Amino acid sequence: MFDKEIELNPYSSDAYRSKGLALSLLGKFEEAIDSFDKAIKFDPKNIDAYFKKGFALFRLGKYQDTIELCDRVIELDPMHSEAYYNKASALSKLGKYQASVDSYNKSIELNPSDDGAYFNKGMSLFDLGKYQEAIRAYDKAIFLSPQNPLAYYYKSSCLYNLKRYQEALKVCEQLIDINPKSLNAYELKILILKKLKS
Repeated sequence: MFDKEIELNPYSSDAYRSKGLALSLLGKFEEAIDSFDKAIKFDPKNIDAYFKKGFALFRLGKYQDTIELCDRVIELDPMHSEAYYNKASALSKLGKYQASVDSYNKSIELNPSDDGAYFNKGMSLFDLGKYQEAIRAYDKAIFLSPQNPLAYYYKSSCLYNLKRYQEALKVCEQLIDINPKSLNAYELKILILKKLKS
């Protein structure tokens, strides 16, 4: 379908962008990048082509390239919350956790209802050992998405690391209520109970 559209209009940036998106959805990221490159060639300000190319690069594990594409999107549209989000995710993959937190903060500032941004900010804070700050991020994620089991798991883990075992147990039990089949939840509960008994 897209090839037909491109055949009729070989200079259509949007046709190449649409083809790239379809290829991405099929997991053909290298081919998708080629299409996004053509979309950008015919319209150097096609923000969505840059953004989707960055996503394809992320899926290929090319995190530094992803960051550069996200920066280009932000340059063209400073209010693009998803570009800050994807940049933060790539920074986290590179182990640049504080820079990741900063980028998640910007994403949250632009889109304060994004529970995923709060959760992933919590993950970067967790990796930094900033457990109290991570708890606040997980609390926001839970407020926005009360059925997110991972937010409860990592909040409980933070409380455990802070030696607040009674609170950790309470959150872990909430996790088990939400996801009674989670083996990780029961393993964490056993660890907490051992600490409470010692």
